[in-house]
Amino acid sequence: MISEKNILKLEARQNIYILILKNPGLHQREISRRLDIPFSTTQYHLRFLKKRNLIIEKSENRYSRFYIANKTNPMERKLLVLLRSKTIRHILVMMLWDITSSRTTISNFMNIPPNTVSFYIDKISPDINFTLPTPTNSTNQNYDSIYVNVTINDTNFANVTFRLVNSTGSQINTTTYTNLTGNESFINWTGLAYTNYK
Repeated sequence: MISEKNILKLEARQNIYILILKNPGLHQREISRRLDIPFSTTQYHLRFLKKRNLIIEKSENRYSRFYIANKTNPMERKLLVLLRSKTIRHILVMMLWDITSSRTTISNFMNIPPNTVSFYIDKISPDINFTLPTPTNSTNQNYDSIYVNVTINDTNFANVTFRLVNSTGSQINTTTYTNLTGNESFINWTGLAYTNYK
């Protein structure tokens, strides 16, 4: 088996690997442009690195983007995709600068329509946390109900959906709420068969 050191022995390949390491999520043409390497050469080295599991390729918004293997998780990759948008970056900065900023305030400040602000805000993942008395993962309990409570922080909240799936992958229940109690939402599934759920 070829070692990572030998795989990266070629200068061009090593430069590609280092560039992706420092700038996760670049697409092939951008890698080629930044390193001033022919597109076909870049393509060859990317395939080589991918085949040897040093990098991974993910299709995002019409582009194939490259990441170092085992360095980013799906949520981090999604965040990187969002932050590539100049408009989303400006909206986030304004929301951090003034957490009470309304859609209208942001719209006026950035001189873009309110529905455009809503469109971009909806792309930002909400902050969702499971709270007590929600059972922890791998909990073994001897009763026929499961109570789930979550806190949700979402600037443009529309709805929350709870799904209960059993160990065979069958969906037992799907419930959607369009309102929150404060910033919380909960559900209590009862009359359940004794099996594994997720």
